[in-house]
Amino acid sequence: MFSTTVKIISLVAVGLHLSMHAAARAGPALPVSITALYDKLSRTEPGLVRALVQGSARRLRPAVQPMLRKQAPSVNG
Repeated sequence: MFSTTVKIISLVAVGLHLSMHAAARAGPALPVSITALYDKLSRTEPGLVRALVQGSARRLRPAVQPMLRKQAPSVNG
């Protein structure tokens, strides 16, 4: 599903994982193969992926920064 792709891209965009592959393997069981995930990504318009990565990183950065610095989260949960 595209929503799964969005979640994985978001994890990479904010720096919690270095690659789509790493993010997909670290999370809950992916309902498709890694190959299928990359196939879906390759069929997505580059401009859409770029906007998704930039927008995700911008919106999630305040919540993720403490985790990257090994600090207590600023948002519960």
